[in-house]
Amino acid sequence: MDDSILSLKVKGMSTRIIAGAFQDIYGADILASLVSLVTKFVIEKVVEWQYRPLDGIYPIVYFDRIVLKICQNKKVINQQV
Repeated sequence: MDDSILSLKVKGMSTRIIAGAFQDIYGADILASLVSLVTKFVIEKVVEWQYRPLDGIYPIVYFDRIVLKICQNKKVINQQV
């Protein structure tokens, strides 16, 4: 249920519209305050993650090129891109 609430909230729906949608779709009465509580909890977790301490070093993988198999003149060849 939480995932459904969050999905609708991310799409810009208000808490009251989400509560109404649950009534229409599932026949379940949920309060707009429950929708607000669920989204508030997730927002707090997101903000906590955003302000976490960062590591000093992050590994980076750099690809100069990648080799793909392509069909050319009715043959499969390796092509660097």
